[in-house]
Amino acid sequence: FFCRKDFEMSCQKWAEKKNETEALFNIYDGRIWKEFKDDNTEPLFTKKYADTHIGLMLNMDWFQPFINSQYSVSVIYAIIYNLPYAERFKPENIFTLAVISGPNEPKLHELTITYF
Repeated sequence: FFCRKDFEMSCQKWAEKKNETEALFNIYDGRIWKEFKDDNTEPLFTKKYADTHIGLMLNMDWFQPFINSQYSVSVIYAIIYNLPYAERFKPENIFTLAVISGPNEPKLHELTITYF
């Protein structure tokens, strides 16, 4: 990711954004993003470290890859919150962490025990 042209610059853009209202438009506007601390009790997400302190969102999504079939597949993936919203879900910016084949979605207790 970091070898790609302009990737680091894209990861820094959030630090330049100003929100003059109390409205939450993006994760950067929230209290947790602003106050999350590292091991030294320093804020983790700051302008100084905007390109190296990366915030990830972990997702799991089920889909049916075949028409007229009950077969289900899941993908576990992560996106980079530091990227601008319009960039986050582009295929080249997604970490595919696991693919779980069907034929059916596991029950919650199976998923918890088996995969996490």
